[in-house]
Amino acid sequence: MKSTGGACSAALSTLSTWAVDSERLRHVRIIITESDCELSATYSSHKDDPKTS
Repeated sequence: MKSTGGACSAALSTLSTWAVDSERLRHVRIIITESDCELSATYSSHKDDPKTS
């Protein structure tokens, strides 16, 4: 798998801070799929929200 550090850092930064100002969405789960090198994130109000599992 080949990736560029700058693009990956920018993507992680965007996903991890997207809802930083939200009082309702306090938790983020960032997932990477190795097969296609894709990042995705789910945001929730509770750490153990079943929708993010």
